[in-house]
Amino acid sequence: MSQENIEVVRKAIETFDSDVDAWLTTLDPEIDWYVSEDRHSVSHGHEAVLGARQRWLETWVRDSYRYEIEELRGQGDDVMAVVCVTARGRASGIEIEDRTYAHWRVRDGKIVYVYEHETRDEALEAAVLRE
Repeated sequence: MSQENIEVVRKAIETFDSDVDAWLTTLDPEIDWYVSEDRHSVSHGHEAVLGARQRWLETWVRDSYRYEIEELRGQGDDVMAVVCVTARGRASGIEIEDRTYAHWRVRDGKIVYVYEHETRDEALEAAVLRE
């Protein structure tokens, strides 16, 4: 099951900025997403995660936003992802390169939980994928 769950997470990451309808098909309607920019307060349900997505994307100059999946690992319902994001701030014009480290949980083909961690090791531990 973990390879199928990895592919669900891959689709969510790949459609996040470009195809909101496809992105939503990967998410359970009762999803809990703990966004690091919101101090890990929970965004619950489609409406809340759509709002968090919109706030994130509005931060960047649209044509500057790029991402690369660097790592996807899974076991059972748990998936850990490392994604490198490069973008230019809409207000500041500053270019950034940052990595996100997230623990995803997938049930019945839908993402039910996402927690954005500060480090890869934290995300691995949370997903019970220690090296």
